[in-house]
Amino acid sequence: MVGSGSSGIRWEEVPSTGGEALIEYNEVHGNGRTNGRPGISAQDAKDAVIRNNVFGATTIAFASYLKNYDEGIQASDSGRSDRPDLLNIDILNNTLNGEVTKGCELPDALVACTGNTP
Repeated sequence: MVGSGSSGIRWEEVPSTGGEALIEYNEVHGNGRTNGRPGISAQDAKDAVIRNNVFGATTIAFASYLKNYDEGIQASDSGRSDRPDLLNIDILNNTLNGEVTKGCELPDALVACTGNTP
């Protein structure tokens, strides 16, 4: 997923009866330039695994891409009562190439982060 003006991949506002997301093995570069979003975003959502993705500036098939505008991955809760709470987001084994992950400072029941390479 490259060159999107917004988040490259979003998992957002999944109600309590919603499904699950498996976001894996993606090249995520140069996203969020229009509105300052991350490469992958999980907001007000639950039950997602974000793993084995690659971030940072790169060249693919002779096309060059900048890093994602805001950060690589963001897991967040808006705190709004009309939206679901953030819960059970696993961010695992991603190659960040200098990009950051926001949300790992939250309790593991909300966002668990392991094995990510800076």
